[in-house]
Amino acid sequence: MLSLRDGGNDFNDMFRAVIDSIYPVGIIVCFDRAQQLDIMFQWQSWERIEGRVLVGSDNSVDDFNTVGKTGGERSVQLTLEQMPAHRHDFTYSYNDDHDGGGAIADGGPEGTRTKTTEFAGGNAQGFTEYHENMPPYVVVSMYKRVS
Repeated sequence: MLSLRDGGNDFNDMFRAVIDSIYPVGIIVCFDRAQQLDIMFQWQSWERIEGRVLVGSDNSVDDFNTVGKTGGERSVQLTLEQMPAHRHDFTYSYNDDHDGGGAIADGGPEGTRTKTTEFAGGNAQGFTEYHENMPPYVVVSMYKRVS
């Protein structure tokens, strides 16, 4: 009786050669459900890739110019230098009563005005929390053939 697990027969050798040509060392495969490739292909070694997004190599970008290089952060905390330039609007009330009441005068009629700052000043704004920086994704089982 022929068996794919016993080895040593022509059919088994041919089957392995076909599978090895379809899944060469270095190939990465994705499945929409969990797989047990070590059971399916016992003569091959597979490494599970977990928690990573694949990026195509690009010689013009230092982070992506070497196949196999890893990087990135699951969450990041922006620094002030990483924030886009922006302005803040604020609204204030004033009056022309100059009796020492501490009113803000703007040279116009009494009322409310909205001003835009040229730069953010005063007390720090925002939070120091980390935030997620991920594109939309779908979770799959990924494996890389290592031998």
